[in-house]
Amino acid sequence: MALIKESEHLRISLEDIKIGTKNFTTLIGKGGYGNVYKGELSLFGKLTTVAVKRLDVHISGQGFKEFLTEIHLLSRYKHPNLVSLLGFCHEGNEKILVYEHAEHGSLDKFLRKDATVCPLTCKQKIDICIDAACGLDYLHNHVAENYRIIHRDIKSANILLDHNWKAMISDLGLSTIGRANENDSFLVTNACGTPGYCDPIYRDTLVLTKESDVYSFGVVLFEVLCGRLCFMNVNDEHRFFATLVQSYYEKGKLHEIIDPDMKQQLDSSSLHKISEIAYQCLRNDREKRPSIGLVVKKLKEAMEVHHSNGVSGNLETNVSSNNGVATNSNVESSIDSEDSAIWSSMGISMAEYLDKARNIFGEPIRNKTVVQMGLTPTRENKAQVAYKMMNHGNKYDNALRFVKDLKKQWGNGISTLCLLYNATGETLTYATSRNWFGDIGPSPYPTIILNGQWGAYLHTKTPKIPSGSAAAVVYRGKYTDNAFCDRMITWSIPWQRFTQDNAAYCEINEVGHFDGAAWDAIYNKTPYAGRESSANWKDCYTRVSVESDTSPIYKAIFTRVDVVTSV
Repeated sequence: MALIKESEHLRISLEDIKIGTKNFTTLIGKGGYGNVYKGELSLFGKLTTVAVKRLDVHISGQGFKEFLTEIHLLSRYKHPNLVSLLGFCHEGNEKILVYEHAEHGSLDKFLRKDATVCPLTCKQKIDICIDAACGLDYLHNHVAENYRIIHRDIKSANILLDHNWKAMISDLGLSTIGRANENDSFLVTNACGTPGYCDPIYRDTLVLTKESDVYSFGVVLFEVLCGRLCFMNVNDEHRFFATLVQSYYEKGKLHEIIDPDMKQQLDSSSLHKISEIAYQCLRNDREKRPSIGLVVKKLKEAMEVHHSNGVSGNLETNVSSNNGVATNSNVESSIDSEDSAIWSSMGISMAEYLDKARNIFGEPIRNKTVVQMGLTPTRENKAQVAYKMMNHGNKYDNALRFVKDLKKQWGNGISTLCLLYNATGETLTYATSRNWFGDIGPSPYPTIILNGQWGAYLHTKTPKIPSGSAAAVVYRGKYTDNAFCDRMITWSIPWQRFTQDNAAYCEINEVGHFDGAAWDAIYNKTPYAGRESSANWKDCYTRVSVESDTSPIYKAIFTRVDVVTSV
């Protein structure tokens, strides 16, 4: 390939990489496209410690476009706050990228509640944010005249820290490069990013702008301010953070969830400035979001104020409710209470959340709908009503139209038009997924499916590679005794139709069951499951089906055993 030939000076032999990583036994991390190993290679006349990202060779075509994009961008554009690509290997099925080693790992591990690493000072955390913002500003505004790069996957896990705690943006594999004067936007056919960080406007419209990165960076800023990741685990359920911090800021209650160390170590005026710019990054109107250059300016100004004023003790100074950082002595956040209800533990009521929670397929089934029918709002009744209202308000037709439009944009070829319906009486959240053949298409896996809502996405064959569409996705939700379970659905749309037919398969099991070796067994079962399958576990029930053509509709219904036995 021309691109690889242009970067031939960066090629490293597979044998040298195997020696440097002790035959890939020095694992230091795992990512969506493969594992990362620590190694030592002789580069530029000296022995250099490196990070080696090895793409998964067992999954046909996975990550190849990202592999080429990283080589293309990181071999051309250099900045102190971008991770440096030192080399690559492309031999047979092996696709390997070699980076400078980030001694202190990624920012996210310092924000985990169960972190075992030495904690960062608050000044260090803000300096890291400034570094990362400078790296993003370079991508948006300074890579080349009239061009910009949009990262598409800004998150704390993609901010790496070197031995001097300098921050570097990594993982440019999903990035898009284009002219800066083309209305500042791109219409993409593959919405990428990480749930919780991804700009909801980009996710829903497929229109990508530099402000999409700004939104993601705003989430990172709030993670740092609040001392927790945007994916939190309370009662074994993952939930999002952006809705929480926006609600608290607008109510003048942000102080209740700000990290106590931040309030103690940072000047109150500085904290206000940082919180304000973070909130602006999350604005629903893209035009009201700041440029990343302005974010850099505001963060630096905030730290200048901090240095000139000094730390103001416990920061008990009162500020107006509108600025979102009024402080008090109660540093316990409601979201830390293990006994709180799920949505109240997010800092907002269920009603408030559902007032904002919409997708293009129609409203979820509200509690008041159940009550209006003369029923007690139990989980069982909410599931029954949701099941009966599966097609209410043309919800199914809207979801199907959406995924068919994705198919038109994506073009011809094998694909799976996936429609998921939640009639469990509870919220379902995305837990994990696995690609065997093909890739998630223009719309990502739905991150939350409320009771009575459809989720929809397109899974496609890998472009330019003989590949079908075969994958699995897992959703997590409650069952009767308030514990959680994982509901796995999978499909197989083969490339060689004369050997196998389309297949649909599903399982339900304990939380985490589908994180490990279970994938191999599921992969072997799926092609022989037939075009319809069902599973029940405890009181949970799932039914899946797939049509017979080359771009079939795949339908999954999540509900309860007592619901399907009563109809």
